[in-house]
Amino acid sequence: MIIGDRLKKLRKKRGWTQEDLAARLGIGRTTYAGYEQEGYRTPDVETLYRLADILECLPDYLVGRSDSLDVEVEDAPINDQIEVVLAERLRALRMARGWTQNYLAESLGITRPAYTAYESGSRKPNYETLQAIARIFNVTLDTLLSSAQSRTVAEIRNEIVNDLVLDVNGDELSDGAKDRSDHLSPTLLLQILDKLKTIESEIKSELSSINSKLDTIAAQVEQNTELIAKVEELDTDVRLIKKLLTNQ
Repeated sequence: MIIGDRLKKLRKKRGWTQEDLAARLGIGRTTYAGYEQEGYRTPDVETLYRLADILECLPDYLVGRSDSLDVEVEDAPINDQIEVVLAERLRALRMARGWTQNYLAESLGITRPAYTAYESGSRKPNYETLQAIARIFNVTLDTLLSSAQSRTVAEIRNEIVNDLVLDVNGDELSDGAKDRSDHLSPTLLLQILDKLKTIESEIKSELSSINSKLDTIAAQVEQNTELIAKVEELDTDVRLIKKLLTNQ
């Protein structure tokens, strides 16, 4: 199990024993040892977040969704009401995409009441389910759990639009963009279309400006060509005059 290996690696890097880390968590050594033992015990969401804070990493690193240890600790504060933060974040992310609770429950392989409990804050998902939620929404665990990552539905919706637009390949969306656009609401898809039309208009305007500049350059080149021809004619006349003067 990745989480066990990474907990052990970070703990040993700090020179801590299992007792040391267990004490920082406020749990028994045997309970903590189960986290490091493959397939024996998994921490709940709150404990996972506290482990990440203590070991100065993101939850995504501990569960194997990221290999990066680069993190500003203050950007991932522990929140005493993780259920509340998670519930608000789930609602915002779901509503921004226009998804129903039924759709998300089916995607997670759970019942709708079970998922509804996550959004109401009356129930916390285990970390496997949390990973699955993060994958479906294409976000980090820190985005789901950190109060510092709060965003409105409109902000999330604009981010989705921008991400999908950046994935445009010619006249078609890339495979990754197509996957993320599945089950998006008609309103959001229309917003994406409007964004693409705006970009198309900006590109046409820029191309028109470039063509105008090219026309100006071409005219200047033509004028220079005429000047060069006149200079060459004058040079020929000067040579003739010099020759006549020499003969005299």
